[in-house]
Amino acid sequence: MSAWPTGKNTAFRQTVEQMRQAIVNGDISHNGDSGLVRHFLNARRRQNRQGYSIFKANPESPDKIDAAVASVNAFKARLDALSKGLDKAPKPKRVNRARFF
Repeated sequence: MSAWPTGKNTAFRQTVEQMRQAIVNGDISHNGDSGLVRHFLNARRRQNRQGYSIFKANPESPDKIDAAVASVNAFKARLDALSKGLDKAPKPKRVNRARFF
């Protein structure tokens, strides 16, 4: 199994920071799922020149962070959808009705 390069992915690091800010500001929340909470608690945030990323405590750690990484990716998908205006209801299509004589 190959590793997902989250630590070296600039877009991922930017999204980690955006998600952190959204959590701190109360803009997003979750349903309290214990598995998700556990994965976030297992994750370690590290900063480098390009921003923050999340990692396991060490590469051999049995503690999983997959749900935390998936949450960051889902948050990025949400941001992308909002930027494209997909949160707005589509305009109803005008239906031309045939006239009967």
